[in-house]
Amino acid sequence: MSANTASAPHVGLFLVRYDVGANMPGAPMLTLALTVDTVDHQINGMARLTQAISPPLDLRMQVRGTYVRLPMPPSPGIAAHLTGYPASHWPPPGGIGPVLFPDLDLHMYLDNDFHGGTASYRYRAPSGQWHEVNGVLVRKE
Repeated sequence: MSANTASAPHVGLFLVRYDVGANMPGAPMLTLALTVDTVDHQINGMARLTQAISPPLDLRMQVRGTYVRLPMPPSPGIAAHLTGYPASHWPPPGGIGPVLFPDLDLHMYLDNDFHGGTASYRYRAPSGQWHEVNGVLVRKE
């Protein structure tokens, strides 16, 4: 494989996993398993937010959103916005499902090859209160 091929940006549909967080004891950790569609600039997948507090936080969400390429110098990149909803398992013949309100609002700024970057997000805790996490690392698994 040539050096040019190895660093070429993804084209089409691909899977990616990210860890989003400060990687410090007691800090929230957001894990994302995503499908990225580079033709329509769509992102879909699953998220899991955990935190070692009492009681422990363990939220699972379906996420979807879009991204745009930022061609501005000095470092072009990708801005993605994802919204997360409680994971629900509604049977296909079950008719119209329940109305689900968002539990996650995530903004990621990634390098041009989707390898990592930074993120800020807010999430709704089981108590209903919103919490913000700003300027944390996004690391590709």
